[in-house]
Amino acid sequence: MSIILSVGVLGYLFSKVGPGEVLRAIRNASPAGLLAYMVVSMVSTILRNIRYLDLVRGTGTDIPITGWQMFLVTLVRNLFSDLLPARVGTLVYVVLLKARFGFPVEIGTSVWAIAFVLDLVVMVPLMAVGIGVVGAVRLGVSPPLLWSVAGAFFLLTVLAYRYLPGIMRLAGRLARRLRRAASLGDKLVLTASEIETIHRAGIFWRVIILSVFVRVLKYACIAFLVYAILNPIDPETYTLRGIGYWPVFVGASLAELSASTPMSGIGGFGAYEGVWTGAFHLLGYPKGLAFLSGISAHVITQVFGYSIGAVAMLILAAPLIRRRRRRG
Repeated sequence: MSIILSVGVLGYLFSKVGPGEVLRAIRNASPAGLLAYMVVSMVSTILRNIRYLDLVRGTGTDIPITGWQMFLVTLVRNLFSDLLPARVGTLVYVVLLKARFGFPVEIGTSVWAIAFVLDLVVMVPLMAVGIGVVGAVRLGVSPPLLWSVAGAFFLLTVLAYRYLPGIMRLAGRLARRLRRAASLGDKLVLTASEIETIHRAGIFWRVIILSVFVRVLKYACIAFLVYAILNPIDPETYTLRGIGYWPVFVGASLAELSASTPMSGIGGFGAYEGVWTGAFHLLGYPKGLAFLSGISAHVITQVFGYSIGAVAMLILAAPLIRRRRRRG
């Protein structure tokens, strides 16, 4: 179903803007804008990596991994997060830590779960601010409804963080009642204990601040990317100030949200471009340029993410390959 949806949406949008125009926009993209995108993107990844290391240290266990190795794991995590639908690719983080570095599953899972909830905690208020800045009415949202929904979701995410150990423990007990899921239940209960340990480590404000910077920089780099694509087309209109940070934040985050649903296809293509086009059109972009910016930005981000992620995978796999050759 997701493939049909992706093909249908992309087919319709490409009927409005041809593939040749997309390739031309990518080929003519501003080198300065692309460089700024890559630099800011890497800074965001570095901060995400620091947050992971802080959370691992919060478990109180010895870390069998260096900061550089964790950075490589983060790059691989980003690759699969973008590649697989509904962000299930982020779970490769847990698998890789276990398979490559011997991390207990419950530690990897606890760190992943807290990081996931922290992202939600910071995204809700940032999204509300973004919509408020660009104009809720402009996007067809009632301001009172916006703040009410944002407040409710923020409260839910904070409660999810607060009671995450209890949620995990309950899920573990339910899984234990199923014979085939008994071992999973044990892991979930252990994960709950690790989350409680992290909660007691006193690092909440540090990791929440890191989470804010990770999200702010993530959309800053996309703003540079939109500039890189559209500025060569109309230098007077599509300056950095003309494009703005918050409009890009709103449009790109809505597109990213669509790519996080099970209905999105491989790499998020289709749903991402459809929502991006609709959101940026509401923000005042001509429909053709809205789609052109969306598909071009998505292609560039995927190529960049896949490339550095693949290199990271090769570096992480190198010691294993050497061991196998010695044994052979």
